[in-house]
Amino acid sequence: MTATNRLIRETLIYSAFPAWGRMPQHEQWRKPLIRGDRCGRVPQRGLLIDSMDGINQRLLKALALIALCILPALASAASSDRKLPLEVESDRKHTDYPAGTAVYEGKVIIRQGHMLIQADKAILTLRAGQLDRAQLEGKPVTYQDVDEQGLPLSGRALHMNYQVNPKSGDVLTLSGQALIERNKDSLSSERIIYNLKSEVMDAGAGNGDRVRMILQPRQKDAEQTTDTAKPTP
Repeated sequence: MTATNRLIRETLIYSAFPAWGRMPQHEQWRKPLIRGDRCGRVPQRGLLIDSMDGINQRLLKALALIALCILPALASAASSDRKLPLEVESDRKHTDYPAGTAVYEGKVIIRQGHMLIQADKAILTLRAGQLDRAQLEGKPVTYQDVDEQGLPLSGRALHMNYQVNPKSGDVLTLSGQALIERNKDSLSSERIIYNLKSEVMDAGAGNGDRVRMILQPRQKDAEQTTDTAKPTP
């Protein structure tokens, strides 16, 4: 059992059944929750329901506590992914070690944690053995990842540039039939610049280029939740 699973198990036990913490280890799983009296009579139905309601409430509190511990880890998934190994696949590769560049061609696939990039050609520039910049070409180049909030993020374009910047945030530049989708919303233009850390986005290439934004409705979901919560007459 891992440390995380052990912590979750102990949290559920001590939150739902506080008295167990004062019982010997070998008796915790044998002691019945509800016992009869000396004559073998069990508690009345009302008392039994009250006991189970109390247990359910404590279980819900324990699950809420576990969720509070897990959600921050999910929200920082994008940042933690950058510490994982970078995997690159292609049909061909040319490396210039003095220049610190590697050219990959033919069905290029780049993976790192949640990030997945597919392109026809990729030029990777390394600095101190780490990725500094990726220049991508394709018909189109596709990009999939999660943002700093843990929400799904994807994009596609004919040309894509990924600039690594640990301080101010990595910058993704898409040009040529560019499209970015985030949490079902979409933005399209001939040129899009997106800071993955600050979530600041600029769109538009000029020369008559138009920017198109599509926002999916949220109010409908809230109304459905409210209707579901209403008691049935």
